[in-house]
Amino acid sequence: MDKRVTTLSITQFTNNLDLYKIVDLLKRSIKEDDLMFGLPLGEDNDEAFIFTICWN
Repeated sequence: MDKRVTTLSITQFTNNLDLYKIVDLLKRSIKEDDLMFGLPLGEDNDEAFIFTICWN
């Protein structure tokens, strides 16, 4: 069975290190619901983070 990841939402924020705390909290508290959260730096802008919510 092929299990695909579906992106539910993507948004971009300016650089704020406290966002990592929010993403970490979400990962630990909602992981049972097969949701994934990511916060990489923007590809073309090192001053921005891209917050992504995915469902597996």
